[in-house]
Amino acid sequence: MKAVILAANPSRRLSPFIEHRTKPMIRVAGGPILEYTLKSLHQAGFREIMMVVNHEQEGIRAHFGSGDHLNLNLEYVVQESPKGIGNALWTCRSWLENEPFCLVYGDVLTDGNPFIPMLDAYSESGQDLALVPSSCLFKRIRKCIPGSGDAYFETG
Repeated sequence: MKAVILAANPSRRLSPFIEHRTKPMIRVAGGPILEYTLKSLHQAGFREIMMVVNHEQEGIRAHFGSGDHLNLNLEYVVQESPKGIGNALWTCRSWLENEPFCLVYGDVLTDGNPFIPMLDAYSESGQDLALVPSSCLFKRIRKCIPGSGDAYFETG
């Protein structure tokens, strides 16, 4: 499965931490937030990752390059202007090739690896969609309970 990381948001709410870098590149415990996300994706089995960036984010490309040092195949697509998540996905539609994918925010730091239980729940459910609700980001997803075409997560 492929992953798409949204890293194009030019938000300035975290000033002064982002005066010389973007939110995904804020350093936490020795590394950028985005590096922890990439390592978690790799640990969950993802190898092909597309990062949606804006024209100001050469720092992301300079730091991660093609992803070889993380045993990942990283590619980049530029979202020319901030037009939302739908437009960000539209910019990488040909790369996705109508395959299942994981959509990840590039500036979210989680406790543990949410991708492994999410993929397990997705695979077991047979559903078209699996979500990790924000209120559950720091809890372990235990199982997916299919019901009337929807997927529900039980946390604990």
